[in-house]
Amino acid sequence: METITSYFTATSWSSYEAGAGIGVLSWLSFLISGKPIATYTTFAPAGGMIAYFKREQA
Repeated sequence: METITSYFTATSWSSYEAGAGIGVLSWLSFLISGKPIATYTTFAPAGGMIAYFKREQA
């Protein structure tokens, strides 16, 4: 019988399990802190920089 800790330290998870885990994490983060996980603040400026440099090359 597997323990809970061995499940969380498995070398690979299915994409459905990983997605569900991220979803639960984001819900808990929002419930506890009142703020969503702040990945947007990383990806939005990076996307803007990529678009800027692509525009400069065109």
